[in-house]
Amino acid sequence: MANKVRSIFSSIAALAILLLFVATAASPPAAASAGVAYLRVGHFVPGVSAVSVSVDGRTVAGSLSFQQVTSYFPVSAGTHVVALSAPSTGGAPAVKPSMTVTLTSGESATILATANASGGTALSSFADNLAEPPLGDAKVRVIDTLSTVPTLAGSLTPVAKPNDPARDPFLVPGTPEGQASPYLAVPAGLYDVRFTNASSGATVLTGTNWPVGVATVASIVVLKGSSGPTLEVLKDAVGATTMPAGGVDTGAGGMALPRVPRQPGSTELDLTLVLALIVGAAILARRGQKPGRLAAAACVTGLVANGCANQTAQRNTTPPPTTAVGLGPAAKGAASSNPVAIDLSGAGTADASNQPERIAIPSVGIDAPIVNLGRKPDGTMQVPSDFGVAGWYDLGPAPGEPGPAVIVGHVDSYRGPAVFWHLSELRAGDRVEVTSAHGTETFEVEKVQSVAKDVFPTAEVFGPTQARELWLITCGGSFDYSTGHYLNNTVVLAGLVSG
Repeated sequence: MANKVRSIFSSIAALAILLLFVATAASPPAAASAGVAYLRVGHFVPGVSAVSVSVDGRTVAGSLSFQQVTSYFPVSAGTHVVALSAPSTGGAPAVKPSMTVTLTSGESATILATANASGGTALSSFADNLAEPPLGDAKVRVIDTLSTVPTLAGSLTPVAKPNDPARDPFLVPGTPEGQASPYLAVPAGLYDVRFTNASSGATVLTGTNWPVGVATVASIVVLKGSSGPTLEVLKDAVGATTMPAGGVDTGAGGMALPRVPRQPGSTELDLTLVLALIVGAAILARRGQKPGRLAAAACVTGLVANGCANQTAQRNTTPPPTTAVGLGPAAKGAASSNPVAIDLSGAGTADASNQPERIAIPSVGIDAPIVNLGRKPDGTMQVPSDFGVAGWYDLGPAPGEPGPAVIVGHVDSYRGPAVFWHLSELRAGDRVEVTSAHGTETFEVEKVQSVAKDVFPTAEVFGPTQARELWLITCGGSFDYSTGHYLNNTVVLAGLVSG
């Protein structure tokens, strides 16, 4: 009997060493990432219908129309040459301005093409600060490109609601031509804007009913349009108008049985596999196998089982290990005695046709309708009442719009798997399709992580960003039977590919 016990333990020890070796050897070393910065380019040169934009000779926008701005695109940190090109028209010379810009890792910048005082084209670069505004606020700055107004002063006056007293305006400090003012934190709401010549006090132009959303970072560009001074509102970054609190409760526990297969590339062991091998070793011992042969059989069994798990369970695993999350786009006019008044009521408003209706993830067999969600009275995010549908957080951007769009779904119901049961099986490069009345937006998975709900990174997921992001969230980790909730959230980040 003692020999049999020793045989069993020697087999288990050999198997444990072998599995640890295989798991460690299979883990690829972390790749060193080069520093990345972000650029966007805006075309505001009257009389030039479209330009192409290149960076270091590589075309990044083949046809950028007048008064359009590219989305932010990544470039390596360092020095780059940004050039615009447009063919000659009507005898006018071809437009071929260029400039050099140097960016550090993580920095974002905007390059604007405007008309200079002589009617030519000028390129100007402005550093962007996309950090999250104070809670409940937005951040706004002014970019002055009017060469005929040496210094531009401005004000943002909250539009008073009926029967409410008027509120004092927020003052924008004098901004020299070709420069940008500091970002100004302002509460969300409607604003009337007014710009004057800081020296003479003459009004240059005004704008009315500009909606400023919570967690929005915006730039007001003052420039000369085709018929005089005008302004353009650029979204530097967009977040959810109201951020929910804490993690998302998207699981009922119906599948919360021991289910811990090994995540590829990690050193975690599959409890089911280990138990099976222990039982197998015990059976062999009862048959009188010699210790050496028993250990070899256990090791071979471990290799086969481990290999099969890597072949079949890679698309049937629990969420990745818990980690902290770092998941993380005219010529100039003189002041006028009859200043231009611009209606800004449509600036920054979402397109209702972008409201998502369905989500499909072919690689893991997800295909489900989408409902709208908001916040619960306690401040946490609502979840779908139907375990078979997904839900879009409609207090944030829609999928495909600038900013973080968030869609959640249950991992399980009270009796079995639910709509996002396979979400944790996604891998980088998998495609996600979101359909709306506008069409279908395609996203590519960038990373999949598991995060503890008590340290859920709300600002990372719902906060302002220049990118067109899609976040998918469900439950994962261990199930707490005392509360009826999972302890973790599986969080998937995907970036827009096409739409």
